[in-house]
Amino acid sequence: MIVKWNEDRLKVVPVTSAKKEMMKEVKNKSGKANIILLPGTNDVHNGDWEIAKEHLALDIKLKRIEVFSDVEAKKVKGKDGKEKTNIKESPKSLSRFDPDEASVLIKECNNMETLKYWKQKDKRDDVRSEILSRMDEIKDYIHNSDKEK
Repeated sequence: MIVKWNEDRLKVVPVTSAKKEMMKEVKNKSGKANIILLPGTNDVHNGDWEIAKEHLALDIKLKRIEVFSDVEAKKVKGKDGKEKTNIKESPKSLSRFDPDEASVLIKECNNMETLKYWKQKDKRDDVRSEILSRMDEIKDYIHNSDKEK
């Protein structure tokens, strides 16, 4: 699940249910205790996102977090015979964005772990080139800030 953290600070989100009665039942999928969102775009394990998103409801409502997903609305008949709309939200990976959209997400990403993951998963040459370029920018920034100390 690609999410964009729009604040200028880190956000640490526990990968546990906020509901006390579910805490023992919920198992995080990636083995991580927390999701760490850096400013910009981040790729979060889908299973972890499903568990942790309840902690982020206010941030999503206030647009501090943008969630990139495909939304599908389907009309179905209920048991009572009335028609209702079911909305299904599915996670959107980088490979499901066109190259121009992917380029914007990559340029907004400050998370080296996310960039490495995208480099491994996305097979499009132009997108991989953008990822490698962004990784080099981050490495240069880190290297230069170390020199200043």
